[in-house]
Amino acid sequence: MNILFAFCKHGVEGQGRAEGIRAASNEHFRFIPFNQTGYLDMHRYLSSVDLDRLYRDKHPGLMRMYADFETLLIQKNVHAVVVTDAPPFHPDYLRKIHVYKVLYSQDDPESTYMRNIPYLHAYHHVFYATPVYSRELNMAEKMQETGMINSDFVPIGALDIDYDASLSEEQIFALKRDIDIVFIGTFHRRKIETLVRLKKYFKQRFCWKGYYRLKHKVYINVRYGAKCWPGPVSYEERLRLHQRAKIGVNIHNGYDLPNLGNNRLYYIPANGALQLTDGVDYLDTIYDSGTEVVGYRDVEELIGKIEYYLSHEKEREQISRNGYRRVMKEYRFSDITRSTGLLIEKGMKRINWQVSSP
Repeated sequence: MNILFAFCKHGVEGQGRAEGIRAASNEHFRFIPFNQTGYLDMHRYLSSVDLDRLYRDKHPGLMRMYADFETLLIQKNVHAVVVTDAPPFHPDYLRKIHVYKVLYSQDDPESTYMRNIPYLHAYHHVFYATPVYSRELNMAEKMQETGMINSDFVPIGALDIDYDASLSEEQIFALKRDIDIVFIGTFHRRKIETLVRLKKYFKQRFCWKGYYRLKHKVYINVRYGAKCWPGPVSYEERLRLHQRAKIGVNIHNGYDLPNLGNNRLYYIPANGALQLTDGVDYLDTIYDSGTEVVGYRDVEELIGKIEYYLSHEKEREQISRNGYRRVMKEYRFSDITRSTGLLIEKGMKRINWQVSSP
């Protein structure tokens, strides 16, 4: 079966994702990448309303994307399509595409409501990367409520570029760890107060990096008096910083709601650092909480647990090792992508879908 994965990632991340998709192929499934970059800015179609306007106006970039997409479907004899990141395909357009269609929702619950749920009627199957939807419903229950027959939890996992796959476990844990705490991520307003609290408390022991525009840095310093100017790092630098870190902090978008499932959740332990993450209520759906990762509910608990694990080296390393082993066993990107082939086969059988050429 030939399965096309559509995604929208730039630069090194885009190359790494394409390589990971191809590497998932085996004798049963052939995985084909389609990167949506280069046609139009994804921020132009982040919401279903924005995409609808572009589609009705027949935006040249969108139409060119669709044409190249259709050409690839025919050239590669594609049987199923998995659409991830910001979905660029209007439901009215998808009616013309006669392949098995899967929507892979990798967003936080709020974004899921904005740009995934409006499209569900155009797909045969949905994958979701977070088990959380709201305080009342988990994501599986929400998908069932929408009438989606085929829905499966598919974690994002760790790309090979997220860690050094050439190193053994012993080599990973023999590395010198001279950074106490690290957080690397882009600006999100709901995360800033927690990050500022960590910076003020741990000072130089806390390494805070990421892509922040000048206005974001000014906001952080004027609003919170942080005296901190977090700067960008490359993928290679991000990897090395986590290899040097004792503890990696994870904060999800939608921090005032339960959430769990970002890329950081997998690449922190893949680099041998102890992960302290929010989303504690659902943590056991992905890891064995307390033995593979450590959860926290608020910044006070986070600070207390950082202090504890920095002063209990053997306990910290054992949990870090357990987390590393879990990622290597279950959460490597190519392995996860390969497993989606079986999920798609099962979904096809449930609705009696007959595989045919596009």
